[in-house]
Amino acid sequence: MRIRISITCIIVLNLLFSSCHRQLLDEWYYDKVSIPIHIDWSKSNVNPQNVSMLFFNKYNGNLVTTHYFENNSRTIQSYVDLGEGTYTVVVFNELPNQIKNVSINTNTTYNDLHAQGEKATSVSLPIEGETYYGQPSALASVIVDELEIDADMVYYLKEMRDSIALWPPYEHPITALMGLVPMRNLSLFKANIHIDGLVYARMPALITLQNVSGSYHFAQDKYGLTPVSYQVNDTQRQYDANSKVNGTLSTQFNLYGVIGGRATVEQQPADSPIMLTINIQQVDKERTIITRQYDITKLITFTELSDGTILIELNLTDTDPLPEVKPEGGDGESGFDTTLEDWEVIEVPINN
Repeated sequence: MRIRISITCIIVLNLLFSSCHRQLLDEWYYDKVSIPIHIDWSKSNVNPQNVSMLFFNKYNGNLVTTHYFENNSRTIQSYVDLGEGTYTVVVFNELPNQIKNVSINTNTTYNDLHAQGEKATSVSLPIEGETYYGQPSALASVIVDELEIDADMVYYLKEMRDSIALWPPYEHPITALMGLVPMRNLSLFKANIHIDGLVYARMPALITLQNVSGSYHFAQDKYGLTPVSYQVNDTQRQYDANSKVNGTLSTQFNLYGVIGGRATVEQQPADSPIMLTINIQQVDKERTIITRQYDITKLITFTELSDGTILIELNLTDTDPLPEVKPEGGDGESGFDTTLEDWEVIEVPINN
């Protein structure tokens, strides 16, 4: 009986050992790969505190994962773990809601991903029916259209991880997130309006830019189609050479862009032209307000700056001089520059 039991045990053990083989630790199968990351922000002139990376399925556009890290100067700034698949990667500065007047909803598909402006909390002398947005701070991004991760990359990573700092050149998908260069996505508006009789104006004037965009769409690299307005009172005056009466009113401010294309007015609705409205308080005792409005749709020019910003420029001469008035103190304009308190400020509620 004992002999039978011993033989049976020997047979069972032989079967067990024959069905097993030694597997080295570095031969184990891993379902994710650690991809090194380096983002170069120098060309965009943006120095972010944080970096956001969104990874979308290349074929259905669904969000697969997000990766956030603190910006730093290391050769490899971070690693992201990715499984097999083909991704579209969107990189932008800061966390999704960290940029002033820029909100990015990450719970969406790639085609619908966009940066949305925020409504201004207060405006002066609002134009009826207009929606006012606050000036956005800098947004810069870069897109990797196709990042393919396959099973063999984990073995390549084992061989290359210690020497990855030897880039460039980047010849393997493992380095696809190294050396990315974001560019700015939004616009800067600059205006110079020559007005005769500018000596009769208090500074600053109110400038309202109407029927431009309040959003940016990453996949299409275009601005949104819903018209909004921006208002500023940061204006300056410069008199003509050899003149103390006539001069040029100038201003500049940040905005998303024009409707549709980044540097074209082709998609501007015919019934919503780009309008510039100027409200000027005169230096008389009554502080008379002069309002001038211009259709500037066909007057603006576009230039893409080296950091990616779209510069929208306007140079305009108003053929209608400001009315001549008696200064409040009777001795010229000196001392009569207005402040923000001189404009009626209207609170604009934000509907969430």
